[in-house]
Amino acid sequence: TTDATAAPKVVSRTLTVEIRNGSGKTGLAGVIKTKLVTFPQLSVSKTGNAAKDSYEATVIVNKENFSLPDIGAVIKATTQTTLPEGEAETKADILIILGKDAQ
Repeated sequence: TTDATAAPKVVSRTLTVEIRNGSGKTGLAGVIKTKLVTFPQLSVSKTGNAAKDSYEATVIVNKENFSLPDIGAVIKATTQTTLPEGEAETKADILIILGKDAQ
């Protein structure tokens, strides 16, 4: 478990991002990947589908509490440090699970 009040971890390398589509909207992970190229500190390493396609809200899983760029203009999401139940582990630094609210 991590301390939610801890300061974000700042790193000087590019963070890897995995995007999983949990919205049920075909092709959405690719659309969001294209939008994230505007952030040089992020590199999308993988896209695919989430364990289920019924996520209502988009979730960013930031297990190591990395300091993230302000991606709010591209994606509205809640951030948490734990994987949702049923989701497979990721090798990426950041996991974005797209919900029905993603566009």
